[in-house]
Amino acid sequence: MAVALAVLAASAQAQSRVYREGSSWVEETSGDVAAAKVLRVRTDLGSVSVDGSGSNGVHYTVRKRVNASSEEAARRMFETLRVAALNRADQTIISGDSHGEWHRGSVQIQVVAPRQMELVKVNTDGGDVSVNHVSGRTEIETGGGRVAVDDIGGLAKIESGGGNVHVGTVGNTLELRSGGGNVDVNTAGASTALETGGGNVSVNAIRGDLKVETGGGNISVKTVGGGLRASTGGGNLDLGQVGGQVAAETGGGSIRISSGWGVTAETGAGTIQCYNVKHGLRATTGAGGITAQFIGNKGDFSDSRLEAGMGDIVVYLPSDVGVHVIASIDLANGHGIQSEFPGLKIQREEGFGPGEASAEGIIGGGGPTLKLHTTAGNISLKRISKIVASDEDVMGQE
Repeated sequence: MAVALAVLAASAQAQSRVYREGSSWVEETSGDVAAAKVLRVRTDLGSVSVDGSGSNGVHYTVRKRVNASSEEAARRMFETLRVAALNRADQTIISGDSHGEWHRGSVQIQVVAPRQMELVKVNTDGGDVSVNHVSGRTEIETGGGRVAVDDIGGLAKIESGGGNVHVGTVGNTLELRSGGGNVDVNTAGASTALETGGGNVSVNAIRGDLKVETGGGNISVKTVGGGLRASTGGGNLDLGQVGGQVAAETGGGSIRISSGWGVTAETGAGTIQCYNVKHGLRATTGAGGITAQFIGNKGDFSDSRLEAGMGDIVVYLPSDVGVHVIASIDLANGHGIQSEFPGLKIQREEGFGPGEASAEGIIGGGGPTLKLHTTAGNISLKRISKIVASDEDVMGQE
């Protein structure tokens, strides 16, 4: 890859030294430049790290490493890869451009800057990037390297062509897009949008709304203060405590949701488990069972529909629920409908063939409609008196 770092202007004194390290030659250059409101670091090649500190100025260190037959040959290569820093208007800039050949080498740019900078912006064509301890806004773009950020006070915007991304703590909005790497997020203080072309996504806690999309990986989310939209082309969804509405979709994996105010869940061929649903539920699976548990006051419930192509449907309802139940099984041979609530009229088609089974009735004085349908499986309505958070808790009350 042809790459070099061109000198823009030397506004600060820089010191360099060349030394041998193992089989490589290293040129290490360091310098200082006055800090502005904005820090911009751009390089055609190499990794970049930026760390906020209590300093008043910006200190940078550039390490170039090459494999060369002699120090003279190494120095010729180093000459094609120079770096300098400057101030322009309200910006501190560390930048480079290609104008020569760079073989068998690597570049590392390390920057220490004041924590209170309003914006830190990093661009690299393909290297790793890390930014830590910045109170303002952070913007990162890399053609394919790994990204790690932590202790970011403002908005964080990250774009990677395909590397893994780790996010520690972001105090504001987080926007992240990767062409195909795994994404790991600890906490974000506001609404968050995560997208990866094919990796797994893991999220600990988001204060606002969360939108997650992956082309085929698994999605794991522990806590969301607002609403959650999660979709994957074929992975599993494991979604924890959600304060708002939930929309979950996978092309073929399983879905598990610990809680949500209103839930929509759809999978092409996996099981669906939804617990502590405080409003309505619409769940559809092409080939798997559905387990659902509703909680809340009588007036919280809204129209719900559970549809299983091939699988059992088990519904847990509070003792004082008010609902109108409509249930049906297309191929009822060996399957049936059971209810722990009085008021359901269960019918079964007699005669040869698979037959059909259906049930309809009012529970607790009636209310919104609960429709249950499976092509081939059992349907069960069970009474529950306490909040549960897992299938183990539910089974323990049977």
